[in-house]
Amino acid sequence: MKKKMPHKRRNGCPRSSPGRLSHAGYPVFASFWRCLLMAGYLFATGVPGVPGMFPPGPAAARDPVTIVAMGDSLTEGYRLPAAAAWPALVEKRLRDEGVSVRMINGGVSGETSAGARRRVNWMLRMKPDIVILCTGANDGLRGLDPGEMRRNIRDIISRFQKQNITVILAGMKMLRNMGPEYLDAFESVYPALAREFSIPFLPFLLEGVAGNPALHLPDGIHPNREGHRRVAALVYPLLRRETGKYGFPESAAQPGSPQPGS
Repeated sequence: MKKKMPHKRRNGCPRSSPGRLSHAGYPVFASFWRCLLMAGYLFATGVPGVPGMFPPGPAAARDPVTIVAMGDSLTEGYRLPAAAAWPALVEKRLRDEGVSVRMINGGVSGETSAGARRRVNWMLRMKPDIVILCTGANDGLRGLDPGEMRRNIRDIISRFQKQNITVILAGMKMLRNMGPEYLDAFESVYPALAREFSIPFLPFLLEGVAGNPALHLPDGIHPNREGHRRVAALVYPLLRRETGKYGFPESAAQPGSPQPGS
């Protein structure tokens, strides 16, 4: 009787025995498992337009919209807690409405438009999606050249726009005792730049607040808590509209809506 010889080894490994997967069949086997894993991934993550697939969950939805409020003491919340300043009030209202947002209060007390211009690179490090620019009040109070203010603000807007950042411009008005010629030159800067850059525009940051003693601190210039609530109500609709462009459905908020925090 002929003696059976053991299976020969190839490169130190035994050859496949009957009933086992051969090396020749391995690519087919691996391809099958790759296809199965891919099908599982598509089922879990979802494919747009394919019925029966699960859509991405909220956790995978979108990053917060980063907003920088860039201005002076009127934005900073002079002599008030940070939570009472209008940027924090707007942030709270947006979050209450389900908007994922991160508001950075970039107000610096005493700053002019020239100071804001020097800070642009620092603001860019925060990677904002939206900047609301509220500068120039101190230029006016100091009687600085409106032409220079215009150049500063133009440069700020231009540098943000080059980084695809949405800019909202808030205008400012000046005390009547500066004289009509200065007032006209100063106040015309803001609408002219808003038209030039085709950007959202709030004509006066302190509309309904300036000149009302009940809404000011004793210095007669800076808004108190209620004054900041009024400013937040003015700013909110513009920011709500812009955050709507980032995938957060816009509400029916209009100017004159109830004040945040009231």
